[in-house]
Amino acid sequence: MKAASRFAARHERKLILLFCAIAALRVFTFCAAFPFFNNVDEQAHLDLVMKYARADVPRDLGHYSSESANSIALYGTPEYFMAPGQFATNDFPPPNWTLPVEQRENVVERNSAWWRSNENHESGEPPLYYGTAGLWLNLGRALGVNGGWLFYWVRLLNVFVAATTVWVGYVAAKLVFPVREFMRLSVPLLLAIWPQTTFYSIQSDSFSALWFGIAFVGLVKLLQSERPPLSLAICTGLALAATCLVSSQQPHGFLELVGRITARTKS
Repeated sequence: MKAASRFAARHERKLILLFCAIAALRVFTFCAAFPFFNNVDEQAHLDLVMKYARADVPRDLGHYSSESANSIALYGTPEYFMAPGQFATNDFPPPNWTLPVEQRENVVERNSAWWRSNENHESGEPPLYYGTAGLWLNLGRALGVNGGWLFYWVRLLNVFVAATTVWVGYVAAKLVFPVREFMRLSVPLLLAIWPQTTFYSIQSDSFSALWFGIAFVGLVKLLQSERPPLSLAICTGLALAATCLVSSQQPHGFLELVGRITARTKS
């Protein structure tokens, strides 16, 4: 036991980097394995990412764009919404993009017309994720990624987010438990292996844990410092703002932490 403890202490930084790599590999695997589009409104999130990529920021609910409607109709599959027995063949039909050209055009046009007729209920969500993912999508296009591969490219943004979240978890645990080696390692390990399906699709909640974690680290540092530097206060404020700009559904305890730091500042 003591030997293991000494090994962990000596190679702590390397272990954390290994945990980050494990998280990245896990998210990469499932992002690549799951077909499009899942039942957690991935179609709606993709539509917003494609709109933000064109700097077309929604000002109301609006309808699905022609670009995203065609993409959803072409590359979407029914596994998340229907059972095999609901089809005449008692099995899932082949994806639309594999159909012969004439048949594919008719099916895609019919399905995309249905999507264009619907409003995107996610249009009122905060913009940080969609703006970032839109820039990432444009980078993929600039690198020559196109077709269905482009949507996997957008998903793979979560690979970097998951790895960074593990590192932020380690920093937070090190601040809160400076002398407890077990906690410093167990927190990032749990983050690395926890099967959080948010990271496996295109959706804004994938940024929530990261920005909340950064804000939490800043708040802890402010609480632990008698005279915190202005730069720390500014960075923490920006992280708190980013947390609010990711999703309308904030993690539990967010407002409580803000209240604690505000009370400390006033005192």
